[in-house]
Amino acid sequence: MTDSEYMEFILCRQTRFFSKGINPVLQWLKIKRDGTDLKFRKVLEAFGYVMRYILQRIILQAVKLENNGKLVPMKKPISLESYQEASQIVNDDI
Repeated sequence: MTDSEYMEFILCRQTRFFSKGINPVLQWLKIKRDGTDLKFRKVLEAFGYVMRYILQRIILQAVKLENNGKLVPMKKPISLESYQEASQIVNDDI
């Protein structure tokens, strides 16, 4: 992990991906915590970092799709189709 990646990881820990608690997020994703490695706090923090990173990439890609490849502030909501296409692009990239 590079220094910048580590700093992003620390920032993610501070912004609290699980701000509404761990269980609502895991229930929404239909992931069980008991009996898995997710029972450990450090693993949950890493999981939160990965989720935040993937969501960030999807959102940035959707913004680019809406603005002809440019990252500019949006004045209107991003369409569902852009999110779906962005999800596929990020999925293919990962």
